[in-house]
Amino acid sequence: MAAFGKQVQQFRTDLGNRKNMGGDPPSRLRAIMQVLVTLIILGAGAYALFVIDASGSTQKIVAGLLGTVVGYWLR
Repeated sequence: MAAFGKQVQQFRTDLGNRKNMGGDPPSRLRAIMQVLVTLIILGAGAYALFVIDASGSTQKIVAGLLGTVVGYWLR
């Protein structure tokens, strides 16, 4: 049992010395991912809204999606 206790203590020491283990990701990575996901959603939404000849309900859904993304950035 003492060996297990030493392993647990070593594991805690190893994790304590590492940065960004769990919790929030680095702010630079988070910003890059937010911009990337936004561009993908806005591009696909604009394509679906302006290029594809879709029904009225589909256009409402796409417009709502675009409005949600724009609202996220304007909050």
